Amino acid sequence: MTQISIPMDESLIKEADAILEELGINMSFAVTIFIKQLVRQGGFPFAPTLNTHHMPHTTQQERLASFLHLASNSKKIEGDFKFNRDECYE
Repeated sequence: MTQISIPMDESLIKEADAILEELGINMSFAVTIFIKQLVRQGGFPFAPTLNTHHMPHTTQQERLASFLHLASNSKKIEGDFKFNRDECYE
């Protein structure tokens, strides 16, 4: 397994970590999901935009639903782990 090191603004990392913690995942898993989707789709798994407005505040359940939608597109993310939306909300 290869490790990567990316210089990034500390406050940005703290914000991202807080959101990922709400979702119950860590930064490594989130980056792995992004890279797998990037490879699978042959490009960004979202539309890059210059819009500087932040998205409206979302609830933990809305964020999780969005995350699960993205992850479910690849069916499997890590090993034999599969997402089950109903179990995640319990």
